[in-house]
Amino acid sequence: MHDGWTQFWDYLRWERHVSPHTLRAYTVDLGDFRAFLRRYHGRADWGDTEWARVTNEDIRAYLADLMRRGYHRRTVNRRLSAIRTFFRFLQRHGYRPDDPTATLRNLRVADEPPPVLHPREIEQLLHLLRTDTFWHLRDFLIFGFLYGLGLRVGELVGLRLSDIDLEDTTVRIHGKRRKERMLPLLPALRTPFVRYLQERAAHLDVAHPHDRVWINRRGRPLTDRGVRYILRQYQLRAGLLRRIYPHLLRHTFATHLLERGVDLRTLQEMLGHAHVQTTQRYTHPDWTHIQRAYHMYHPEP
Repeated sequence: MHDGWTQFWDYLRWERHVSPHTLRAYTVDLGDFRAFLRRYHGRADWGDTEWARVTNEDIRAYLADLMRRGYHRRTVNRRLSAIRTFFRFLQRHGYRPDDPTATLRNLRVADEPPPVLHPREIEQLLHLLRTDTFWHLRDFLIFGFLYGLGLRVGELVGLRLSDIDLEDTTVRIHGKRRKERMLPLLPALRTPFVRYLQERAAHLDVAHPHDRVWINRRGRPLTDRGVRYILRQYQLRAGLLRRIYPHLLRHTFATHLLERGVDLRTLQEMLGHAHVQTTQRYTHPDWTHIQRAYHMYHPEP
């Protein structure tokens, strides 16, 4: 196959070193675009060898179709970003002479702060966390690493035993694009974590040894899907209506640190953001907090 489709996935894996989560997102986004093209052109046999024939109008029609289907503008922009990355790759590697996304711009999105957990929701989750069994201890630590250190789920499940320095109480995080950063192991997590490591060997699958820190109930490396499942179970047990997912805990971590006075550059380093503009998303004020402050200091007569 010489259309660039297969080579693009190799490029994502081995050159850009994208995480499994990001790779799945590209698979979903480009897969939906391909399915649309088949419907749009009325050809069930539309194949991977026809990417060179995709036009700017095809992509515009797809974006319009997403809006008609009720997708949020952020999702539409993410889909466009995946398509743009793909066609830039095709042009750069000679699979087509032009980039049909060159004139397309992202949709304007309301400047909203990322979603965060409310203190009441955090309390409900914390109330359920225990350390009386090995698996409860694992869940407690997973929550602590996501909310206490602000890790991405891929960074969490990618941790290896060699990344943990108990003497210096530090954790080496392998972020996007193979960028590394060091974070402190919180005092509240150190003793439970030492116990977890001591008990971990008894729960490993001896037939498939590995050095990943987090394990599932079969003794294999815990996956990001496994982490999402764990959080989902705690959400249901806590009676929370909205979905609890790893990045929500990361958003909450960042927002709470800023509220407690951490400067933007320090937070950027802790989160592993390449650009401070990404971190600035968390600087938007909480309107309900402003309302409370207004009524406190400017009471109505």
